[in-house]
Amino acid sequence: MKLFSKKPKNQAASLEELLSEAKVPHFSRAVMQLLRLLRNPESETEEIVQIAQWDPNLVLKMLRTVNSAAYGIRHQITSVPQAVAFLGRGQMESLVLGLAVRNALPEKASPSFDSRRFWETAGWRASLSRLLATRLHPGEADDYFLYGFLQDVSLPILAQAIPDQYDALLGEWLDHDGTSLQELERESFGWDHCEAGARLANHWELPEKLRLAICDHHDHESGAQGRVAVDLVAYLRESDVDTGVELLQKQAVDRYQLPQPWVEDAIRQAQEEGKELAELLE
Repeated sequence: MKLFSKKPKNQAASLEELLSEAKVPHFSRAVMQLLRLLRNPESETEEIVQIAQWDPNLVLKMLRTVNSAAYGIRHQITSVPQAVAFLGRGQMESLVLGLAVRNALPEKASPSFDSRRFWETAGWRASLSRLLATRLHPGEADDYFLYGFLQDVSLPILAQAIPDQYDALLGEWLDHDGTSLQELERESFGWDHCEAGARLANHWELPEKLRLAICDHHDHESGAQGRVAVDLVAYLRESDVDTGVELLQKQAVDRYQLPQPWVEDAIRQAQEEGKELAELLE
């Protein structure tokens, strides 16, 4: 399916112009300052708490999310100091980033873009990515939650920026078994959502590892450049026709030798957690 009669002469510039015209949202002042403090080893917890209080909505969603089943915390966390102490600054930064991106993205984009379904699938990928990483990337599992959560971060922006063209493309992808969104995008526009996501990551000054996870998540040949859990959850999609579960299971078992019963349980658990996360983040 071709949406344009011919590709733009300057494909990179075309995407850059598109994102510029889309008025990519910025993070709030409080979020930017909070991220700077979390990345600064010399900052005090009291400073972090003070800045976080500038954005009560962020704090509320932060506490609701960290107490969800996806984080597996046994004792309820009721304050920002507790969250920092329990999670550590690295995980705290990931949580703030995920929430900030969620809040920044548009809800209504195009008819084929279902915001609730999109975030349920994002939460499913996030939880499953972390579960898979406990087996595939020991010691790094917490990072993989955010890697999975923000894989398709560019889709709401693209669906809002060019609603007519991108809506038709999303409909084609979601309604047909095995259709590749990347291939449809490249055929129609000359770029794909992975490249767009990498540009958004640069715009938001996201960490380099996260930018690469967004940019390379469909690089199945090399296992997303070594991030195998990222590669596997990229098969999941928000479609009733083809959720991608069967292909994910096959790759996890055949290619990476994970036990099939464990993979099936992890997929079910992560799907339930993803639905809960979507409700918490509304």
